[in-house]
Amino acid sequence: MGVRACAAALRAFSSVLTVALVTAVMSCSVYTADYSDRRLNTAMNDDSIYGTHTIQFAPVDIGGLEGCVLVYRAVQADHAHAPGKSVVIVGHIGVLRTPGQKPILALKIKVRDLVLNPVATRPHVAYLRSDSWSTARSDWAARDLVDDFRAFGVALSDDPAVAVLREMLDKAKVTVVVKRTEDDMELQFPLDLMVSNAEPIPGGTYRRMRSPEGLAKFRRCVEEVLETVFSTPRDA
Repeated sequence: MGVRACAAALRAFSSVLTVALVTAVMSCSVYTADYSDRRLNTAMNDDSIYGTHTIQFAPVDIGGLEGCVLVYRAVQADHAHAPGKSVVIVGHIGVLRTPGQKPILALKIKVRDLVLNPVATRPHVAYLRSDSWSTARSDWAARDLVDDFRAFGVALSDDPAVAVLREMLDKAKVTVVVKRTEDDMELQFPLDLMVSNAEPIPGGTYRRMRSPEGLAKFRRCVEEVLETVFSTPRDA
């Protein structure tokens, strides 16, 4: 039931795209700077609980939706409510092709406090932001899914969405911005797309393990999705 609900929701996120998308995304190069580059974790110390805890590549083929996602988990301080309170987001960022051969940029997310027996909730709104671009004003469609997830999707004919995707692939980082309720302040979760896992170590700190493999697989999959879109004949 969850799979069908997700597929039905995301199929609604289709629109017309421009040919410039292929050139834009395929011109990206996977970021290969030294993993100690602190630009990937500007908002927190690298051994802090705050930051990216996992990024994993996964192909997607659900109910006619095909493509790929980066599954993420991240922790951040909840400055919107109380000092010292921590918040976890879980979900994925993906590029999917609808049955109508139209690509979408998708953001799936749920939010919970970092406490014992947490209750996950769907955010009021969430969007993606890169260093230079944001999808905050993009025409996102939102659908509630099972297991307390909410899915947001925008057609990759939207210029900011294309720019965010391109910069995300090029720099191996992106920020998920969340408002838990309509009246809340925004919470920002910078994602380091090279982090494969954050391993807790004695003393309350974390050791982050990095690899370019997941992001490289995601980029190749995005290229294949877009190539298939443009090579498939469309009905007049």
